[in-house]
Amino acid sequence: MATKTEVDEAIAAAKVEADAKYQAKGNYLTEHQSLDSYYTKAEVNALIPDISGKADASTVYTKTQIDNKFLRGVMVSQEEYDALVAAGEIEENVLYIIV
Repeated sequence: MATKTEVDEAIAAAKVEADAKYQAKGNYLTEHQSLDSYYTKAEVNALIPDISGKADASTVYTKTQIDNKFLRGVMVSQEEYDALVAAGEIEENVLYIIV
């Protein structure tokens, strides 16, 4: 049978080993980490423009409508799209995605 001193020493040794191995509950940042470069939820929401009411059913398609309406999609810049429009080269049944 172990004495009180032996039990206390075993508990202390186990605690030292556990403290070295496992991170304590709470703050998980180390000294070299910072949250300063991250946006808060409020900051993100403030950066997103309000688009409510700016689109209607005539300019927005569902996935099924897109699958049925367009044969392919093409990613173009605004300048490329404007040049295609000016040249009259917009293809029917092609979805132009401005990037």
